[in-house]
Amino acid sequence: MATNAKLVVLFQCAVIRAGAPHRPLNVLALGALFNSLGAGSVALAPADMRGCYMGLYGLTWGVSFGIAPVIGGWLNDNVTPAAIWHAGLAMGSAAALGLLLLDRRLHTPRIAPPVR
Repeated sequence: MATNAKLVVLFQCAVIRAGAPHRPLNVLALGALFNSLGAGSVALAPADMRGCYMGLYGLTWGVSFGIAPVIGGWLNDNVTPAAIWHAGLAMGSAAALGLLLLDRRLHTPRIAPPVR
């Protein structure tokens, strides 16, 4: 969900400009193609895990739709309305940092001890 919001913020104006000279239905068809590629990517999952992946996907959306209004309302009423956006910035930054650290850990070559 956060990735979707970030992509909209980062690329909305550029995509609108790029799509403006084209017929609207062709642009919508391209968007539908991208959406179908995302759904079709589940076919790359192991057959016995596809249901679990889709179930987890649905669960995360459901939980986020239940929790987000409560947390956002509490921040709005008890801290400041801007705290919602600051919290989103902090969580997104923490996620990006975590992914970078994970990438570094997974792709750092392990140096073997010298042979004596």
